[in-house]
Amino acid sequence: MPQLENYEVFLEKQVKSGKPRLKLEEAAAIREFFQGKATPAEAATRFTSDVTSATKRKGAEASLRTIWVLIENLGARFPEQHDKLIQLMEAIIALPDMILGSECIKMLTFSLTEGWDNTPTERINRVAFEAKLYKHDIFITSYNGFSILSETFEYSPSTPPQLDTASNRKLSVDIQLAEKWILNAGEKLFTCTDIYENCRFETAGGLWKGAKGFSRKRWAFWRQRASEIGSWKELGSETREAAWAIVEVMESIEGEAGW
Repeated sequence: MPQLENYEVFLEKQVKSGKPRLKLEEAAAIREFFQGKATPAEAATRFTSDVTSATKRKGAEASLRTIWVLIENLGARFPEQHDKLIQLMEAIIALPDMILGSECIKMLTFSLTEGWDNTPTERINRVAFEAKLYKHDIFITSYNGFSILSETFEYSPSTPPQLDTASNRKLSVDIQLAEKWILNAGEKLFTCTDIYENCRFETAGGLWKGAKGFSRKRWAFWRQRASEIGSWKELGSETREAAWAIVEVMESIEGEAGW
């Protein structure tokens, strides 16, 4: 996988010509927070000055969406900073002088549902970040996680794809995306029962012939498919290992639930 740039270089680029554009003070707040020179609360206050100074809700929402996009782009490029970014987002939600309420702020994290990924590596990093946000109740819907699991295990080939084909490469990426959701938020997905709020997953199709929505039977089907894919020698070792990691974690979650 290609080497990702240093976050300081990325911040400098965002200040000079980024879309969205980053202000010098905002870049300094992030840099100092990453370096341990500022607390989450201090960084959140400095990073959201445009939001907290807004006098109208529309302006605050626009500024906050810009912040979410910047945070997502950081998460896509620098997975080693995921924990710090989650702390920053939690601190932003907790700010007392927001014109927006905390639930509205969480709703705006829907801006994170699709990033501007330049490489498969960035997409994998972004999905891992998204799953962690869901686990921490910042990203408030499970739909993306369930959709990735459905795409990976219900719409992938039923037999091993040939080496060095588009189908093989797509499955390799999809398995890694599914692994990120299972490893980071699998337990929360498994216990998700509130269909009308946080478990918005109403689709069915592909290799899955059961009912729409999430169910333990569908979970078991995904695990079975992961096991099958993990045995396909036509896939690279990284993909097979990711598939077996999915199986192991799913079985562990089931065991802890007494299922």
